[in-house]
Amino acid sequence: CWMLLVNDLCRQAVHSGTMILKTSGLIHRDFISISQVCKVIEKVSSPNFRFTAPAIFNVGAGVSKSILEMSQLVKRRCKSVLGFEPELIRGSIGKEIEEEKLNFTTNKLCMTFPIMEDYTNEIDDLLSFSLKHFK
Repeated sequence: CWMLLVNDLCRQAVHSGTMILKTSGLIHRDFISISQVCKVIEKVSSPNFRFTAPAIFNVGAGVSKSILEMSQLVKRRCKSVLGFEPELIRGSIGKEIEEEKLNFTTNKLCMTFPIMEDYTNEIDDLLSFSLKHFK
């Protein structure tokens, strides 16, 4: 899971004091924490859960954020949790135009069980774990 963006940024911040993006970070994604993904899997794996046809769910938080926005949140949480602010290095600045917000529909998932996403707790836990294992 350390190739996932937020996990990798937390590891980089603790290990080197910098966070390096391979792009300018302007691309939008629908970020969801691993704990929320686990809750969705637990719910749909329950013997009491009934699928309706078609049984395809888009799993996401239902909110579009740029990679840069998420990186800046990790940077702020690092300052709060670990007492330092890592340098954020962006790649290919100026070569990308800001992408429109991602249109990723999670309506079916949210009607079944709402995703209440608070990234700060998950990021704080990842930073603490990274400090313990990657420093």
